[in-house]
Amino acid sequence: MEWIDVFGFCKYKGKTGFVRVIAHRLPDGQAAKAGKRKTRKDSKNQRQIQAETLLSAGWITVVTSPGAEYSGEEILHLYRSRWQAELLFKRFRQNFLIHTIKAGSSAYAETETLLWLII
Repeated sequence: MEWIDVFGFCKYKGKTGFVRVIAHRLPDGQAAKAGKRKTRKDSKNQRQIQAETLLSAGWITVVTSPGAEYSGEEILHLYRSRWQAELLFKRFRQNFLIHTIKAGSSAYAETETLLWLII
């Protein structure tokens, strides 16, 4: 099985909402790397790794709210793209001095952002 795509409902704080769970199996090489990372992390924390943890390490799992109008592949592509943007912001925060821009207008904020990127 390569794909799992399940629709359902989730109840949280008294409210019921529509959810969709999409899981895609990683290629064998990536799954092995992910399993090694999980095993190493549990070993560092002096814990015994569970069989379920190793099984889930071989899958990408997304719990989302978009309905059937999007295919599972489209949703996973969107999440992968978003993850790349999140990594970019993380690297900016780690490697550059980031400060809050206090701007009165969007033109000023854009100019200051461009200047910081040049610097």
